[in-house]
Amino acid sequence: MAEAAVAERSPMNPDFFGLMPGLMADPYPLFARLRAGPPVFWAPKEGAWVLHRHAEIEAVLSDRGFRVTELAKGVAEIGERAGKPTPILSGLLTTFLPFINPPDHDLARRYYRAVLSAGSMDGAVEAITSLARDLLAEVPPSGRFDAVTGYAELLPPLVMAWFLGLPGSLIRDYALASAELGRVYDRGCSPRFLARMEAMLVAQRVPIQHEVAARRAAGPDARTDGLSRMIALADELQPMTDHAIADHAMALIFAATENTAALIGNAVAALAEAGPQCDLSVADDATCLAAVREVLRFDAPVQQMWRVAQHEMVLGGARIAAGDRLLLLIGAAQRDPAIYPDPDQFDPLRFATGTRAWRSLSLGRGMHYCLGSELGMLEAAIALKLIARRKPRPDPAKAITRDDRSTLRRVRHLPLILFPERSDPHENV
Repeated sequence: MAEAAVAERSPMNPDFFGLMPGLMADPYPLFARLRAGPPVFWAPKEGAWVLHRHAEIEAVLSDRGFRVTELAKGVAEIGERAGKPTPILSGLLTTFLPFINPPDHDLARRYYRAVLSAGSMDGAVEAITSLARDLLAEVPPSGRFDAVTGYAELLPPLVMAWFLGLPGSLIRDYALASAELGRVYDRGCSPRFLARMEAMLVAQRVPIQHEVAARRAAGPDARTDGLSRMIALADELQPMTDHAIADHAMALIFAATENTAALIGNAVAALAEAGPQCDLSVADDATCLAAVREVLRFDAPVQQMWRVAQHEMVLGGARIAAGDRLLLLIGAAQRDPAIYPDPDQFDPLRFATGTRAWRSLSLGRGMHYCLGSELGMLEAAIALKLIARRKPRPDPAKAITRDDRSTLRRVRHLPLILFPERSDPHENV
């Protein structure tokens, strides 16, 4: 659990690597300055090696000799020391794929794959398109619209409700209630905050647990939705209580909604801020997907990842010992000029077919590659295509604001003015 580390003096002399408030408002100028220094250096205040170039970070993410930091243990220790234990929160975190190692990681991944199986993707495009259209239908006649609170934050939970076969209102309420849960990824969470998240999860688990119980009572052949497939797999592999299955469902809902909501918000913000020269109002599906991939490079939701070395090695000229922690600045690597020409330029056609290979690190690598990446990019591409037809422009009367989170970079409020839709006669979404 760490905040993004930033150099408080020249990266040419990185002996001291402290914390700077407000980094996430615009971290990219600092990341550019870091390139003047060594690619791997020790940060005393972080107690970790810091990596900021694409080559070294890609090597670490692809190497099974590194493990992830197991977040649940740290959260549990904070609560126990403060006399405010968080068994449900800690238990939920033991099912979060980015923060667990094998063999727990492999088992949890099977449960989530059961929900997001290839067969369950049938009809997803039509469902996502319908849900996104419904949300945009709520735009008032004035065209003034917060594209985060009215669109980006609502579409992913509704999509996940469709996959799981749960009421959209139930999943939306949980997603909104758990909006701050991701702060447990950042360093400095207080026992009071963790206790508040514990209380939230206690309340939110009840209706989902009831849905699990109802499916068990109905029998294995009564339903074929994602939650039922998760229950069937649990019955096949190992007996699980209803609340344990509910925990897995809640972890999937949170992971699939938070990052995708951030991606959609960042994509729409990039489109709106680019102005008329970035017109996707009649773009085809492939072009919109290429634009989403560019957003994952240009303004990735996941800005940093942590790893722990399991053996000694030399990396970027630094000697890494077994047990050393590494802070990977994903946002910096995604703008590495050695990989991406003009890295600070948002180019929605950068990864269009036949132009340049896509090598994004924001979705991970290897066994920790994002399981829901295909679905998340599909949602974002459809969301971007539909709102682009409304010619979104920033509302001059209101400011775009971003979260102060360090691990996840996301727009908090995106006030736009939308214009009447321009339909695409060749639409195939």
